[in-house]
Amino acid sequence: MGIIFDTKATHYDAVNPEVINAIDEFFESLLLTQSDKTTNLKEVKLANLMKYADMNNRWSYKGSLTTPPCSKTVYFNVMR
Repeated sequence: MGIIFDTKATHYDAVNPEVINAIDEFFESLLLTQSDKTTNLKEVKLANLMKYADMNNRWSYKGSLTTPPCSKTVYFNVMR
């Protein structure tokens, strides 16, 4: 799963502070450091972040894996 974060307010869609907090909690739960390329995860705060995903405003399409065997069995969902 890939998630793109946009925390810049626009003229029509200001960023809710609760959303920014959920994004911060998610990254803090990953326990990432600049000196270490691994992490020891106990819990990832994903559920709180996903409640802000707009599941009703999305695009879907059938595709394929991008690595061999490139099977055409992937169903992509792109959410706003």
